Amino acid sequence: MVGRMIMSTVIALLCSSVYYQFDTTDAQLAMGIIFESILNLSVGQAAQIPTVMAAREVFYKQRGANFFRTASYVLSSSVVQLPAIVLETVVFSAIVYWMCGFLNSFWSFFVFVVVLCLINIALAAFFFFLAAASPNLNVANPLSSVSIVFFVMFAGYTITKDQIPDYLIWMYWANPTSWGIRSLGINHMG
Repeated sequence: MVGRMIMSTVIALLCSSVYYQFDTTDAQLAMGIIFESILNLSVGQAAQIPTVMAAREVFYKQRGANFFRTASYVLSSSVVQLPAIVLETVVFSAIVYWMCGFLNSFWSFFVFVVVLCLINIALAAFFFFLAAASPNLNVANPLSSVSIVFFVMFAGYTITKDQIPDYLIWMYWANPTSWGIRSLGINHMG
């Protein structure tokens, strides 16, 4: 947990020093900062894959001995991650939000933190699922990299919603990062 906090703080300081007190009327720049914030926190969740893979042997043994149900293991693993995710998001958000010079409003900051936290939780659950569904680490890591590429491509920032082909638009609507970008953009501009 200490390592995640240090990583979150360093990355937040690096990001916010690049965009220090930006022009808040520049919508493209604001959306870029929002996209980068979501992406930095989201990619950090992929780091849990080796931990989940290492714990699977113990889980299989204990589940085989009927120590507990699979649902209780998944639920407890998710709940255990929540404090670290919330703390990491609050630290990152506080540094980026105030150093970059977003709206000087508590409620705007609160929405910023809540949306980033929800995206962080959603992607932690996604990468947990990916690790649980993969047969080994050699499959899980490439799948996580490919999924990050799809999260980036269909977030609506690098390829706008209007440029996404009709047969792939469902990936835009199913992407948690696209929902986060839109909601934080509305929070900043609206």
